[in-house]
Amino acid sequence: IGACIIPNKCAIVMSLCKGTSLYKIIHLEIYSKQNFDWILNIAVQIAQGMAYLHNKNMIHKDLRSKNVLIDGYKAVITDFGLYSINNFAKNFSKKSFLPITKECLYYMSPELLKLVGSLNLKEKYSKFSDVYSFG
Repeated sequence: IGACIIPNKCAIVMSLCKGTSLYKIIHLEIYSKQNFDWILNIAVQIAQGMAYLHNKNMIHKDLRSKNVLIDGYKAVITDFGLYSINNFAKNFSKKSFLPITKECLYYMSPELLKLVGSLNLKEKYSKFSDVYSFG
């Protein structure tokens, strides 16, 4: 719906999603109650959403189950492209690193894992690293 990229005040405003995260569905065993058609539908929607972002030359860089919200039969990708906003990235000094949490490591491709703690990490993200995270 909108975005604010004034230095030190970055925000993305999205529509309200009343669902829960895919992470909760998988880890709270709600997943076992879902049928195959529902699972396939959600997976296809996530893939279509990522294809849309990639066609707009945006890389998510943090695709994981906690960043996908499920509202019934609808998947909503959240927290996307924050690292792709040039003004946001410029706020990092040359000595600072992108924040990486333990949960992010589980979804990170091997070529990125080799660079954790390196200044080169933010330049090495690609559409392929998003595909790995989706898998």
